[in-house]
Amino acid sequence: MELVAYWEIVRKRWWWLLLGTLLAAAVAFGVSRQMTPQYEASATIMIGAVNRNPTPLTSEINVSQDLAATYGELLKTHQLQTAAMSLLGYSGLPDVTVTVQRDTQFVRITVQDPLPGRTVAIAEALVHQLELQLPANAPLQFAERQLAAIQTQIEARQQQLASEQNAARRGELEQEIAGLRGQYTELYATYSQNKLSVNTLEVVDPPRLPTEPVSPKTMQNTALAAVLGLMLAAGAAVLVEYLHNVIESPSDVTETLGLPYVASVGLLPEIEGPARRELVCLEQPHSVHAEAFRFASVVLRYSLPSGDPPAILVTSSSAGEGKTTLATCLAIVEAQSGKRVVLVDADLRRPDQHKLWSLPNDVGLSSLLSGRVASVDEILQATPLPGLQVITSGPHTANPTGLLASPAFGELITTLCDTADLVVVDTAPLLSVADTSTMARAVSGVVLVARAGVTTTPACATAADLVARSEGHLLGVFLNACQPHHGSRYGYGRYGYGYGYGYAAYGQEGEPDEQGATERDAQGRGAPRRASKRHRRRTEGEPHDA
Repeated sequence: MELVAYWEIVRKRWWWLLLGTLLAAAVAFGVSRQMTPQYEASATIMIGAVNRNPTPLTSEINVSQDLAATYGELLKTHQLQTAAMSLLGYSGLPDVTVTVQRDTQFVRITVQDPLPGRTVAIAEALVHQLELQLPANAPLQFAERQLAAIQTQIEARQQQLASEQNAARRGELEQEIAGLRGQYTELYATYSQNKLSVNTLEVVDPPRLPTEPVSPKTMQNTALAAVLGLMLAAGAAVLVEYLHNVIESPSDVTETLGLPYVASVGLLPEIEGPARRELVCLEQPHSVHAEAFRFASVVLRYSLPSGDPPAILVTSSSAGEGKTTLATCLAIVEAQSGKRVVLVDADLRRPDQHKLWSLPNDVGLSSLLSGRVASVDEILQATPLPGLQVITSGPHTANPTGLLASPAFGELITTLCDTADLVVVDTAPLLSVADTSTMARAVSGVVLVARAGVTTTPACATAADLVARSEGHLLGVFLNACQPHHGSRYGYGRYGYGYGYGYAAYGQEGEPDEQGATERDAQGRGAPRRASKRHRRRTEGEPHDA
């Protein structure tokens, strides 16, 4: 996707991002507030004596580090922790984390508890229990006492030497002091060597009483949850947009489907009086909607192959997408420009033009094609708009596909084009019945109507492919009920109008609207649920195709 496409997703689904962020932050904040505060105290101990040799052997270093790791594992045992808790009179096991610092003799004991005082007490009790695990050091203590006694004798002899005047006695004292110093040196060397081989424990950083809890970190948890919620909402929005297969803008027609785009119109306004909204160009000729249809008529005029009869067939992939609206409005705007226009209602199953114009339907297209009427003039009916004539569908027939596929229909179009400047054919939906595909080759061009937010890209693509396989010439796609987009280059109008019209077994007069949706779902081309909600919101009971 391009950056503009991502921005369009944000613009369309910004409330997803906002809702995801706020919901995740609120949940994290609520959970954090419900959690019990935890305090933490730490103690650092050193295992083994300090090696003061400036060039220690590798074996000496490894022994000290292995010893620290051993005592670190000992701190994690159930027996030692239970003994520490029993010493304090507490039940259960403490929340302890033991960390042996890499390549050192240091072991860090970290205790967490809801009560700050207990953290310090538990850490000290664990250190005490570890000290009890050290091997006995009685020989070292004996050596320390001997060194102290020898040091005392040396000091006493030195005091006597300082006060003695007899030369012979002074010589004896000096010899005794030298002998004692020799003994001290030998004994201290032995003591130092043995001390390095004995396990020792020294607390280098005692535990301190905590003043602030270390968890929960409410603000940090809330911020992280908000970021996570935003990311999840953004991912969901992109995924939905990627899987979204409903046509909503002209770019979906040109870029996604690769089909030519004709024009678009917004949602049609209500019309005062008995007239229906399909006659908006007649009732409100200066509206932005009428201007949109004029623009479409100009585009279609220049899209027609030169030299071909000026006949345009208007259809859609499914019912209720606006084919009758486009066909009627094209005929009106062309007639308003001074042209002679014939509007043919070739929807022999659910005809509507005679209702729009309040015309009789005793004779019409089916009458001519079946041979019950011999002349075209007998089925042409005038309208209140000068220059516009309508051929209604005529009486119901049992074989509409056969009539429309007969050579008589092509001859009718040729005859009408000889006297009219433009012939507009209103037909049944392409994907509902076979009638329309049989007529595609008899006209100069086919306009496919898609309703924004309802028509799916697979349905539109299938309809366009069916036109091509029927040897028809697709002039382009007209986008109906197009919502305005910020920065959009297409479309006119901003007001609303909807449809309550559908095909199930297409051609049954008065079929309930819900069956149209059922058919589309069965074909795999149904509009999303949100489109049907928009449908219900805009429609106030108008039961006809627009």
